[in-house]
Amino acid sequence: MKVTYISVDIEASGPTPGRYSMLSIGTCVVGDTDRAFYVEIQPISNNYVESAMKIACLHLDCLPDDKRCKPNSPQFSPRFTLLQLRKHGTFAVDAMREFNEWVREVTGDTMPIFASDNPIFDGMFVFWYFDNFYRDKGNPFGHSGLSMNSFVKGLMRDMRSSVKRMKPKPKRTRAHNALADAIYNAQLFQLALDRMRQDRAK
Repeated sequence: MKVTYISVDIEASGPTPGRYSMLSIGTCVVGDTDRAFYVEIQPISNNYVESAMKIACLHLDCLPDDKRCKPNSPQFSPRFTLLQLRKHGTFAVDAMREFNEWVREVTGDTMPIFASDNPIFDGMFVFWYFDNFYRDKGNPFGHSGLSMNSFVKGLMRDMRSSVKRMKPKPKRTRAHNALADAIYNAQLFQLALDRMRQDRAK
């Protein structure tokens, strides 16, 4: 069966789902990054780790133009930012429904493969949210995923390698925006897939 690799990146208010909230999901098709999905999500709790919030909230589009929502401002307030996300973000159940529908649309009759440079983190949140907010329709990725970094380590036969070391590096836009990071990782992973195919052809 043919597969479609789906590059996924998320931003969250802390290290684990349930206690902390997934604040955004960015995803695209590897090899066709124009086919993309992005959503900013209402928090499910008031818990946060400030260092995580300073990363996760760098490029959230739904936040008001207020210094209390700007991680680089001395006036940054994680609590105020979570409150604004609760007002302007998408309900978690709607976000996961839209994500599920997008995955099924872009993959058609192929098998969707969850791919991330850090699937322990990204996959943990995505799979937990599917299980808790869209269980009836299920997780379109099943119970597994692909580590881009592990793939590159095997490809290069070097445990120090990672997907970020693939060259030539594509142009990067907004770091720590879930969609921008998903697209950047997808472009790097495509280089790794091309390298694998070239090696096979030799």
